[in-house]
Amino acid sequence: MDTVAKKEAITHHYDVGNDFYQLWLDVDMVYSCALWVDDQDNDLHQAQLNKLDWHLDNLSMSDGGLLLDIGCGWGALLQRHLDRNKANRGVGLTLSEAQKLYVDESGLHAEVIVQNWTEHPPILQYDGIISIGAFEHFANRHQSVDEKLELYSDFFSRCARWLKPEARLSLQTIVYGSMSSKDQNLFISDDVFPNSELPTVAEIKDASDSSFELIELRLDGKQYAKTCDLWLTRLRENKSEAVRLYGEETFQHYVKYLKFCVIGFYSGRINLARFVFSAKTGRIRS
Repeated sequence: MDTVAKKEAITHHYDVGNDFYQLWLDVDMVYSCALWVDDQDNDLHQAQLNKLDWHLDNLSMSDGGLLLDIGCGWGALLQRHLDRNKANRGVGLTLSEAQKLYVDESGLHAEVIVQNWTEHPPILQYDGIISIGAFEHFANRHQSVDEKLELYSDFFSRCARWLKPEARLSLQTIVYGSMSSKDQNLFISDDVFPNSELPTVAEIKDASDSSFELIELRLDGKQYAKTCDLWLTRLRENKSEAVRLYGEETFQHYVKYLKFCVIGFYSGRINLARFVFSAKTGRIRS
């Protein structure tokens, strides 16, 4: 994996400016699909907390557990984990310098590192691993299916080795739905998320099979459509401040991006998958 290229791709999107994202994300700066219990409820912040709790609950960690958050964003999941028990510990990986700065200034009592998962050398085994919204950035659209599967298998193999026996991995990622790679929107693939590629559910299942047992899978594309719709509404409501801070071009770029996302998720061309895995026993560790 070209770490420099990946870091540049992440910076392209996520380092626009923390104050820009604060205009339209929820108060905890959670930039991934929320989880609603009631479809009529439009409380974005509570739905994001529901999502964080879903992932944490599915790890079934004891108090004092050490969590690895791969793609930790602005630190909301780590903070939620630490809030649950004062003995809990956490490590977060990000490729965004802006996110790292935000977390550092927030006073979060967890270790956040600007580092690719391919370069992560854990000192201790983790009690649980969560990755939300990072997996879709691992591969790129110029790779073959076999190359993608090799990369994904490496990710799952590493996670299995990093976890204590029978500990769990909770994964959330955008996946292809009815659309295939050759049909993807070039504005999204070239201008919004360069050097990225979506997986399919089948690819994730195949790549994880030798390292993990799949416990749960839920597809929540409509929930991501709703999340993006609320983000779009909030961005439009804050247009004057967004334009003042970053200009009309940046504002319109993100409006266009979020509109495409809403359409893609509602139509089923893309989907949102949440997986829970348990590390298999008897696997080889190194």
